[in-house]
Amino acid sequence: MKKKIVLIVVMSFFLMRCSYDFTPDNFIDLEQPINDTNYINLVNFNNLDTINNQKVMRYYFQSPNNQSTIESKVYVDNRQINAYFSGQSGTFILRPQTYDDGIHNIRIEHKFSSGSGSIADQAGLETLTEIASYQFFVKRLPSSPPPIENVEITDGTIYVKWSTDYERDFTNAYLSLKFKTREIKIPLSNDQLALGTYNDQSTVLFEGSSRYSNFDEYSSVSYSILFESDYGQSYGSPQSLSYDPSSITLEVSFLNFNSYKLTWSAHPLYSNFENFEFFFGGEFFLGSSSGGEYSISSPYIIGSILSPNIRPKVNNFEIQFEFYISDDFPLANSNSFGLANLNPLFLKEIVYHPSTNNFYALIVEDRSVSEYHFRIYEYSFEMDLLRTSNLISCYRVHESLNITINPDDNNIHIDTYNYAYEMDISTLQIIDQYTDTLSNSKFIYRGNILARTDYSNNQVTLTNVTNNTVIYSAPYNFARFGYLSNNGKYILIYTNSENKLYRIDNNQLVEVFDFSNINFSLEIYGDNLFYASSNEVFFVDLINNTRKSFSFGATQQKFQFDSSSNKLLVYQSDRSAIYNILTEDIVRFQFEPNKSARGLFNQEDRDYLVRLGNDRLIHTRGIYIDLN
Repeated sequence: MKKKIVLIVVMSFFLMRCSYDFTPDNFIDLEQPINDTNYINLVNFNNLDTINNQKVMRYYFQSPNNQSTIESKVYVDNRQINAYFSGQSGTFILRPQTYDDGIHNIRIEHKFSSGSGSIADQAGLETLTEIASYQFFVKRLPSSPPPIENVEITDGTIYVKWSTDYERDFTNAYLSLKFKTREIKIPLSNDQLALGTYNDQSTVLFEGSSRYSNFDEYSSVSYSILFESDYGQSYGSPQSLSYDPSSITLEVSFLNFNSYKLTWSAHPLYSNFENFEFFFGGEFFLGSSSGGEYSISSPYIIGSILSPNIRPKVNNFEIQFEFYISDDFPLANSNSFGLANLNPLFLKEIVYHPSTNNFYALIVEDRSVSEYHFRIYEYSFEMDLLRTSNLISCYRVHESLNITINPDDNNIHIDTYNYAYEMDISTLQIIDQYTDTLSNSKFIYRGNILARTDYSNNQVTLTNVTNNTVIYSAPYNFARFGYLSNNGKYILIYTNSENKLYRIDNNQLVEVFDFSNINFSLEIYGDNLFYASSNEVFFVDLINNTRKSFSFGATQQKFQFDSSSNKLLVYQSDRSAIYNILTEDIVRFQFEPNKSARGLFNQEDRDYLVRLGNDRLIHTRGIYIDLN
C-alpha cells in the first residue's frame, strides 16, 4: 500500500512540470479521401445503343494503386444481375430476350477503399462508391399488325378484311388461321398486305360427332395478321368464324317400300370444297357440297333409326374431319316420313277415328304398388296432341288392356282386366262402365254387348246391356269368349268340343263360321272376316259368303283393318304386309319390333307397334308414312 502512494506522488510531480500550447499551428490537416481520379468505363458501348441479342458486357474501373475494390454490383432496371469483377475489370451479360421492347437502364455500383492511409482506411472502414448509369434500347418485336375488321362468308367462300393503316417494321407478314389445336400461316407479300383483303378458298369448317375426341377441331377459326422480325412476332386483333351445325339439314324421304332417299342442303362454304363423304344405308358415296340427294335401293325397316354419317372431303391430307353422326332420325315431314312424339310414351294401342279424323292412343302414365294409371290421348291428323282424358286405373297392362271405336255411335270402348268403359268421343269423359266389386272378372264391351268372364263364379255371360237380356251363359270350364267385334255384332266362342263364330241377331246366336280344327287368328270389321291359318290369310265377306286369300307368314299373324282405305294390315314378329281388299295388291315390309324402354316401365314397355289408319302407317316409335 505504501508503494502505491509513493508512485502516485512521483507521477503527479512529473506532470505538473510538463506543458503544451494548443495553437492551430500545432495541428496537421490530413487530406480527406476523394475519388476524382476514379471512374467506370463500359467498353464498346454508346449510350442508347440497341441491343437485341445476348451480349457479354465488359467494364473497367480506373483508380490509383493505393485503392482496392471491395465489391462491384450491376443493376438492370433496378434489378441486380450477376456480375464478375477481378482486378480492374468486370463482366456481365445482357439478355434482351427477357426484356420488353423499349429503353432500359444499366447501373454499375463499384465500392472501393479510400486509399488515404488513415487508421479507418487501414481498418477497411473508410470506403468510396463510384456509380455509373447507362441506357440501352431493345427493339426485338416487329411493329403492331393491323386488326382484322371483318370476316364474312359470301358465295360459299370466306373473305377476310383488315386495316391498311400500319407501320412497315417487320420481316415477314402472314394471315394467321388458328383452329382448336392447330395454326395455319398464309404468307402475305407487301402488295397483298396493302390490299387489306384476302379470299380464303381453302378453309372448311365442320363439327363431327361428339363421340370423337377431336370432333370440334375445325368447328371455328380465328383470323389475325401476324408480323415477324428476326427476334419475335406480333399478332393483331383477331376475328373469328364458327360453324353452325344447323346450317346443314339432312332429310330421309320415303319413296316406296323398296327404296328411300337422303337429301342434304348446301354447306355454307360449298365453294371451298367439292364433295361430302357419306355413309348411309350401308353405302359409302360422295355428294355435292352444294346440296343434293341420293337414293338407297333397299327396303327401309319401318321404325328403325337411320343415322346418316357425313363429313367434308378435302384434298389437304393434313386435315381429317371426323364424321358427323346424326343422333336423331332426320325425317322429311312433307309427302314422306312424318314424326310424332310417341317414343317416350308407354303406348298400348292407337286407333284412327273416321268421324273426327283424329287418332286416339291409350297411354300408360304411371303405376303404384297395386295398379297402373292410363289416359286416352287425342292427336290431330298432323299428330299434334290435342287433349287427354282423365286418369283411369287398371290392375294389369299386359292382359285385356285395349281400346276400339264403336262404328255405330262413334264412341270409344276401353277394356281393362276388371273394367269395361264407354267414353264419349266429344268430351273424352266416361259415360258408362262395368266392373266387378270383387275385381275378379274380365270384361269385353262392344256396341251394346257385354261379354263377361266371372272367375269367382266360374261363369261366362253374354248380355245385351240395352235391354239387359242374357244371350248366352255357360260354365267357364266349358266355354270361353275369344273375340267380340268392334260393333258387338260377332262373337267367337270356344267350347270343349268346337270353336265357332256367331252373329248376334235379335239376341240370338247365329253360327256363321266354324273354326273347329283350325289353328287361326282373326279380325272382324263390319261384316268382313279376316283370319289366318297356317301360312294363308283369308278375307271372307260374311254376308255374301265370298272368299279371297294370299300367302303370308306361318303362324301367330295379327290383323288390323283400316276401313278408310280398305286395306288390311297383317303383322307377325318383325314382318308385315298391307293388303288392299279392292285391288288385291299386297305390299310386304319389315318393321322394328323391339323397344327396350328404360325407366319406370322398362319391364312392361318392350314392344313397338305398327298400325294403319286412314292410309297412314304408324310405328309407335313416332314415325309414320302416308301411303296415299
